[in-house]
Amino acid sequence: MTASHQPPIVTCTCCATSFEGFASEQAMDCAANIHEDGVRGHYGSSVADMTRLAWGAGEKPAELTLNGIICDACIAGMLGDGILVETDECRAAPHLAPKIEDLFDDPVVIAKPGDPQDA
Repeated sequence: MTASHQPPIVTCTCCATSFEGFASEQAMDCAANIHEDGVRGHYGSSVADMTRLAWGAGEKPAELTLNGIICDACIAGMLGDGILVETDECRAAPHLAPKIEDLFDDPVVIAKPGDPQDA
């Protein structure tokens, strides 16, 4: 990076760890936001990318900043402690790209290496 262009710094509102960002609110391992109904992950998060996690107790803990950015380490800790829980939307949101199996009827197109082929 040149001196004239510094990458944004993204800071987790839970633990105050700073990350070198690739966008104003996204960095590798720190790219999720705190909402009233849970946490929504975005590109850059290795534990919550494209997912929605819910609050285990049903509501946001009071000490967390609404719309704040939360890092993967804090998310993982909260999942482990039951503060956050996976939802039916977890990695299955309707806006995601379809599975390859849903796009093609031809089993040869979707065959994986080592799979038997129909002759």
